[in-house]
Amino acid sequence: MKALAFYILYQPIYNSLIVLTIVLPFHDLGTAIILLTLIIKFILLVPSQRALKAQKRLQEIQPHIDELKKKHEGNQQKIAEETMKIWKEYKVNPFTSCLTTLIQIPILFALFYVLRDGLNPDKINIVYPFLRSFSLEHINIYFFGFLNLTKPETTYLPITIGVLQYLQMVTLQTKKKKTNQEDKTKKEDKKPAPGEMPKILNYAMPIFIAMIARNFSAGLGLYWATTTLFTLVQQLIVNKQFAHASQKSR
Repeated sequence: MKALAFYILYQPIYNSLIVLTIVLPFHDLGTAIILLTLIIKFILLVPSQRALKAQKRLQEIQPHIDELKKKHEGNQQKIAEETMKIWKEYKVNPFTSCLTTLIQIPILFALFYVLRDGLNPDKINIVYPFLRSFSLEHINIYFFGFLNLTKPETTYLPITIGVLQYLQMVTLQTKKKKTNQEDKTKKEDKKPAPGEMPKILNYAMPIFIAMIARNFSAGLGLYWATTTLFTLVQQLIVNKQFAHASQKSR
């Protein structure tokens, strides 16, 4: 299985990065990383878009799920039955998001490992024969002339990744208008609401990811920033589509 993943994912992606580096002006590795990331994201556009839409639909029906959980508290069988009815009524398949995400994971992991390992002469044996005439020593590893993509960058790139991750997490959440009854209930019940925990994660997760990014090469960080920005734009488009559909249905 591991060997199969190597030959159908890792090696083709590795050689694709070399091809892009060869054809780009000045053999710029940074631009090649961005282009390869975008190419793969566009290849995965359809399944990833389906996953985001499925996730958005699940968020929209969540208030109905929360309501029936309160109504049938303690009766798990009834909750399961009513949940299935809601999924059917709103034409929501919670497994769509999981399945489409699982399809993407092997490809994104292969890209991750390619950029983590980097392009170096030690891996000449996995380079396709028709590409071996190009010396990897000719690759320009400096992005914008100062950012060494083979070494960790501990300031600007991690901060950028953290900010993008924060924006992505915020756009994933559905804003819910509070009613007077909900405000009254919240005052009476001091327990944290179901939506309050993600608010903490909005800050904790981006900081955690930014700290991790400090330990990886800047090349991997550049990929991370690019893919997060791409997903952020995707989510904004999905949010806009749902907002437009909601207004149209009124």
